This record gives sequence, structure tokens and C-alpha cells, in this order.
Amino acid sequence: MPPKKTSTRRTRAAPKPTPKPIMSEALKDAIDTLPQEKLRKYVKQYCESMTDLREALEKEFLVQGKDIVRYHADTDSEDAEDDETSSHTEKGSDSEEDLSRNRKKLKPIAIRDEEYGPRMAKCQHCNEDFDVTYNDKGDCIWHPGSKEVDYEADIWADHDPRCHGNYSDFKDDAGMAEGFIWDCCDKDGDDEGCKSTKHKAAINITVKEPPKRDQKRKAEETLRKTRQMARCQRCHTRFDIYDNKRKACLHHPGTKEPTDEDDFWCDHDEGIGGAIMTLVNEPDYEDGFVWSCCEKAIREDGCKRGNHMIVKKR
Repeated sequence: MPPKKTSTRRTRAAPKPTPKPIMSEALKDAIDTLPQEKLRKYVKQYCESMTDLREALEKEFLVQGKDIVRYHADTDSEDAEDDETSSHTEKGSDSEEDLSRNRKKLKPIAIRDEEYGPRMAKCQHCNEDFDVTYNDKGDCIWHPGSKEVDYEADIWADHDPRCHGNYSDFKDDAGMAEGFIWDCCDKDGDDEGCKSTKHKAAINITVKEPPKRDQKRKAEETLRKTRQMARCQRCHTRFDIYDNKRKACLHHPGTKEPTDEDDFWCDHDEGIGGAIMTLVNEPDYEDGFVWSCCEKAIREDGCKRGNHMIVKKR
């Protein structure tokens, strides 16, 4: 008898189930919308109890002092061509011997070479966040001077300070940049910068001597103070308490008062609708009040500039 034919038909493998994403889109959205302070609070809280998370964050966001690119206290030295502390090694000089020699040349900073500090910092010149281990000349472009009013600029031709406000009030208004010049270089107010250096922060500025134990605590405190957010008591905007500029807060120094314009309150019965002053913060009655300091409508922007003010805790 002839041999039986064996079937050559292959069975199709069952499709593999699509793996579920580790993080849901809902959680991603929740993280994106979470206030920064609350997010930091949770990260610190979970780092206390979750070893893997803590170690991952330490690996990602901490660097040793020896790996931090130095910024010399003398700004002019940062304009020079030669610098032994560049974050990128020249070709032909990346041997262990050369790297060891370069490390010996490192000048002391706020933390010791073997100690750990934050990888990211905010530049004191350009206000940008940067990696302290990658910091080359030319990364930071800034103006060492301040803005001055250019009274001859065409943009001021029809400007009346009595109606439109003081010239200096528009210093940070991008639309009025051509009305200002930098006193360090006489360039227009919207010029990017006339000085090109490395980024500068509390953690990478060179010091004369390595910090001692008590100095180390002060240095750590300084690093913690590099950025701390708060809400202004006067204009209610959030700001960095260590970057509180003199005219950053636009507010009304007065109080809200009832107005008789347009007979807003003529049909109001306090016996039914309540006392007028109890409605001062009600949006529906906003047109019935003005600011006592300038008699402007409640919805109008502030009439005075100054520093942001923090509510002091008792």
C-alpha cells in the first residue's frame, strides 16, 4: 500500500493580545494639569516609600560636584577663548590621563567634588533652565545692563503719560520694545543680548575655597532657594520669590467702592438684595463698583507697579 499523505497545512498562530499601556491617557492628562507644588509634594512623598522611584530620580537628576561645569565669578573670564572647564572635551584629549589632569584644575564651587547636587538650574542671566553638566560659552546670551527709555523713538510720538501711563511702565511690554534701548550696548529693547557666556547659577559659580561643613549647609540652603513659587497678595499671580522684580506686580493699591454712574444701584433694594458692600466680590455686580485709587472699573488692569507681595504666615 502506498504511504498515507501527511497534511502540510500549517495552523495559524493566535494573535498576541495588544499590551495595555503602562500609563493611561487619563493619568497623563491628570499629571499635565496638576499644579507644580502638588506634583512636587507627591514626588517627594512617594520617594520616601518607593525605593525604585527614588533611585531612578537620583540617577536622572543628581550629579556630582566634579561633573559640574564651572562659571568663574569674574564674568570677563567667561568671554575668553580658552577654558579648561568646558563641558565638551577637545579631540585628542579624552584619555583617562587628560581627564584626570582636567579634574585637578577644577576650581571649588558651592558643593565639593564628591557631593551630589541638582542637575538642572535656572540661569541668573537669561532665566533659562539648563543642565549644569552641559554648559558651554555661547549657551547664554544676555544683557548685563538695563533698559532705558528712548524718548526719540517714533513709538512715543503720540504717547501722553497722563493718559497712557509712564514710559517705564512699558519696559516689559513686547509690543513697546522699540521704545527702549539697552544701556550696555545701545541696542533695541527686543535685542537678544550683547554678551555671550556660559549659564550662571548658585551651584556652578567658583569660590575661593571649598565649602566647610557649616558653609555646606548654607550652600545647600542657597540651592533650595534657586526657585520657590508663591502667589502675590496684590495681583494674585504666581511668581518666584527669589526673582521678584521691582515693577513686576501691576495692581490697585485702593479698595472697591460703589459707583453712581449709569444709575446702577437706583433700583437696588438692600432689604431684598442685600447691603451693597456685601456684593463687592460678586461678578454680577462688578459694574457697580470702581477702584478708589483711580476710579477705574473693577475689571481694569492695575494702576500701580511694584514688587510682588507675599502673605506672611503668623
